[in-house]
Amino acid sequence: MTKVFKIRAFGFGELSQEHLPNNSRKSATQFLSKSIQTDEQLKKKLEDLNYKSGSKLLSPKMVASIVDVLEESY
Repeated sequence: MTKVFKIRAFGFGELSQEHLPNNSRKSATQFLSKSIQTDEQLKKKLEDLNYKSGSKLLSPKMVASIVDVLEESY
C-alpha cells in the first residue's frame, strides 16, 4: 500500500527527512537544497511564494510545489 503524503506546513529539515528517511538530516537537507537550486522552474515557483534560500519553514503551497517535482524525478 502506498503511503499518503499530507500537504501541510513543514520545516525544511523535516520535509527533507520525509523524502530521504534513510539519510542523515544533514545529508537529506543538502540534497533538497541542491535539488531546489538546480531546478530553475522550481526555484522560480518557490521564489514567487516568498521562499528564500535558507528558509526554515515551508508553507503548504511550497511543500506541494517541491513534492510535485520530487515525485516526477522518481
